[in-house]
Amino acid sequence: LQGEVDFTTSGQAVFTDSKYFRNYGWYVSGTIPSHRIMPDSQVSQLGFCINLQRSTNSLRIEMSLPSTVTSTLFLLTPLLGEIHIQIINKMFVLFLQFLTLQLYSTRITPHLGSVAATPKILQFLQFAIIINTLSISVSILLWMCSKIRRNLPPWNWLIRISEVINRCVCVFNFTERTLPSNNKSSTINNYQEDWINAFMALHGIAVCILSLIFIFGYLIIS
Repeated sequence: LQGEVDFTTSGQAVFTDSKYFRNYGWYVSGTIPSHRIMPDSQVSQLGFCINLQRSTNSLRIEMSLPSTVTSTLFLLTPLLGEIHIQIINKMFVLFLQFLTLQLYSTRITPHLGSVAATPKILQFLQFAIIINTLSISVSILLWMCSKIRRNLPPWNWLIRISEVINRCVCVFNFTERTLPSNNKSSTINNYQEDWINAFMALHGIAVCILSLIFIFGYLIIS
């Protein structure tokens, strides 16, 4: 024995208590139910829809906070002074950026479908990873060049410019003294120290240029 169930509607929307959803960053609303009978089976059906939408504010914070943290750490890297410490910090930032990329691919990519447009947050993350990788490459190259021992002094104009840069931009004026203290008076060691100061100044200029490109790129993308 199989009974039938008849549905009736009052013309009002489905009641939803959105307070509990709102506390977790969601908006919920219900549509007006509709009642119809299937013509082939004469079965009564009740149709309604509940709309569940993610809160814009909570989603914006969730998506923008990781990029903000990694960008701040990248811009503060020159304050660490020594080039090899900056390289380690940039690699750590690069690791965080890849973790952020995995987070975005989990949260955003399933909802994109076949949309060709890339979200701005992913465009900025892609740009930040490229700039950070380029900065790591430049820092490693200049750090290795400063470790090469040279028997000839740098050009006089390079010595003067590096002294001005290291004097004005005191953040980049901290160098690691790997030379023995009893040999500082020798000519070759003085040449090596001049070369180290020159590469430190060149590294400071390169980091400043990349930081400005990073800031301008952020303003353009946003």
